[in-house]
Amino acid sequence: MLAPRRLPQIYLPLIGIGFVALWPLTAYALNPLLLPAAAVLVAAALVVLLKPEYGLAIVLALTPFIGAQLPQPAGAGLTLPAAPLRALVPLMVFALLGYGLLVRGQDRRPMPAVFLGISLMIVAAVVSGFRAIDSSQSISDVFLLITAAALFVAILNICRTREQLLIVLGGAIAGLLLASAQGVYQQVFGIYSTLGFVANGQTLDRIQGSFGHPNSYAGYLTILMPVAVTVALARQLPGMLRLLGAAAVVLAVPALVFSYSRGALATLIAGALIWLVIIRPKTAVLVGIAVLMAALVATPSALKERFSNSSGNDVSLRTDVASSAVDIYDAHPFLGVGIGNFQAAYEDLTFTNAPGQRRLFHGQQLLVPTAAPSQVLNTLSEQGLLGVLALGIFTLQTLVIAYRVSKARDPTVRAIGLGIGMAIAGAILYSLLEITLQEDQVLALFGVIAIASIAQRVLAPAQPEPERVASRHMASAALAHGGS
Repeated sequence: MLAPRRLPQIYLPLIGIGFVALWPLTAYALNPLLLPAAAVLVAAALVVLLKPEYGLAIVLALTPFIGAQLPQPAGAGLTLPAAPLRALVPLMVFALLGYGLLVRGQDRRPMPAVFLGISLMIVAAVVSGFRAIDSSQSISDVFLLITAAALFVAILNICRTREQLLIVLGGAIAGLLLASAQGVYQQVFGIYSTLGFVANGQTLDRIQGSFGHPNSYAGYLTILMPVAVTVALARQLPGMLRLLGAAAVVLAVPALVFSYSRGALATLIAGALIWLVIIRPKTAVLVGIAVLMAALVATPSALKERFSNSSGNDVSLRTDVASSAVDIYDAHPFLGVGIGNFQAAYEDLTFTNAPGQRRLFHGQQLLVPTAAPSQVLNTLSEQGLLGVLALGIFTLQTLVIAYRVSKARDPTVRAIGLGIGMAIAGAILYSLLEITLQEDQVLALFGVIAIASIAQRVLAPAQPEPERVASRHMASAALAHGGS
């Protein structure tokens, strides 16, 4: 009779041999990527069932690749999804959420206050979607927001030990490392976005990872860069996690530079400095001096040109779209035109030839904007006052959580909280310039907010309550006095 410990030594090689034998058959008959994709699905299911915290880490590591396109071999008998991770990542998220609720039981710890803001944003998105100009355009944005909320709850419910939460944190930083490495690879081998710019008469190309726009790629990087910096500098954290954070930062800096996203870079620096002024004023002065020196000495000329190359045409374009968002809100003040429906509402506006009014032809280019030039204006026009109220509550509660963990007594919690606080401050500033909550990077944002929400009760060692400590000292004193 075989010993149970010898079963993996027997069956794993057999599984490998069967995989190698089946792959040519399935590749010829159906699709060369079918069997590898099935193996990935099986492996993901096993990870979710056996090590759910690693499943959460994998989700966060795969977040920047949700938009990656799968090549379709010519003559394939079976066509696979063009972007398989767009289905696989949400599937893993909801499977992990179900595992946490059904297998481990409902978490009896109180839900963080920020969950109210998340819930209100989902309600506003759903309500506006039902009343949308085209409800089908709202489905993807609503589903993305619900997926991010499910990831938030899954992290809260599954991560009940220090090791589990650090694994999830490592997954988020691994996503930053992989996305940054992809961007550097694109820069080296000339795989660029179609959205370049002209500097000194020369066209400079931009990288965008697997995102649809270089600004979205840069927005993802800036959410996790401050977290990776503080993790790399935190002596209390495991060495491998610190090394991972350092490697991610080293690659993320050139990746952010080569994206040439002015808004992302400016809000990253401004958000970090503002948060440091609030939490650590002396450190803010030193960081500010270092940033100033780097801007004067080490900034590439192309990046300097990018910041100075702000044409009046670009400004007037953003102004036109912003004024259009306000006009859309004026016509639908309470619930907006429906999340994801800005483009449809813009096309329905009455156009005139008067200066400063919205126009389909802005100068020499066709202008059909898909969103307003900021998250605030986009929420105002698409979800009305209800959406803006939910966004405001969410923002305020997120800042409160970040402040609390940044001021925690435990040094590990304080270090992680400082990085998350800088990231959140930068994300809030960035939301004034770009869309942040209706893009794939919202998964990373909700992930770090979830980590901050439970950091104090998971990472910090249990501290005795002050009343119990005082009563214990009084009892000891009484015993000592009685003995004497």
